[in-house]
Amino acid sequence: MHKLPVWMLVVGLLVSGCASSPVGGGNGGPTSAGGSSTVPVTSTSAPAPSALDDLTPFVTAAARLDRAVAAAADLVNGGIGTTVLHADRATVAAVEALDPATVAATIPVGLSPALLRAVLLVDSDLVSRTASLHGFTRVFTGDQDTFPVPQPGQPETEMTMALACLRNGATAAARFSTDLAAVRALASAAPPVVTAAPASRSAEELAALLDYVGLANTGCASCGGTRLTELPAIRWETGPGAVVGSIGGIAFEARYTAATGWTVLLHAC
Repeated sequence: MHKLPVWMLVVGLLVSGCASSPVGGGNGGPTSAGGSSTVPVTSTSAPAPSALDDLTPFVTAAARLDRAVAAAADLVNGGIGTTVLHADRATVAAVEALDPATVAATIPVGLSPALLRAVLLVDSDLVSRTASLHGFTRVFTGDQDTFPVPQPGQPETEMTMALACLRNGATAAARFSTDLAAVRALASAAPPVVTAAPASRSAEELAALLDYVGLANTGCASCGGTRLTELPAIRWETGPGAVVGSIGGIAFEARYTAATGWTVLLHAC
């Protein structure tokens, strides 16, 4: 029996979901003759405001992209055989439509460090999983839809690298539901977010952190695999015409305009 190549052990990307629990009824039971029955009192007060109100757009967008990534991964994995890989335009279109930036755009500016770390971990899960699929689209040009799968011992090709990238999203996929649940739990117990101004240092830091997540998963020939479990250190100094500093030891410069917000350039690779 031949062993399958290691890239065949691609873990299917998970789809997060919520399970509901049954709600218990009132205290039913007999009462004495002529006695009064106890009527359950239902509170009509609204839940106290919390950071979850501010993060609901993020949670919703993250769950939506999770489902889209899982569906695209199923299409990719379904086309991988032992000796042949089949790719069609629908599969490529599903991968190319994945856009983690739409999720990042819903992150409020001004989160506490604990919430920011939890939110960026979820964001990095999605960026990692999406990036792990993008190597596949680079191979497919539209001129053909069937490719030979490289076998062990053969020289590496772009297809070899694309298949190797697919496993880089496995850990993020396995952790996504837990990471998103942690955001919900933290946010529901935290006070409402005091939103910072678009030109603030908090907004600048968020832009730098999002670029850092993107660089770790898509820059310098990367293709996923990096989850932001801890916030990197950010150091600042003032430069001519821009704010400069470093994040996680990587130098960057940032500029702000009212039209586009903060633009951050990381000097890496």
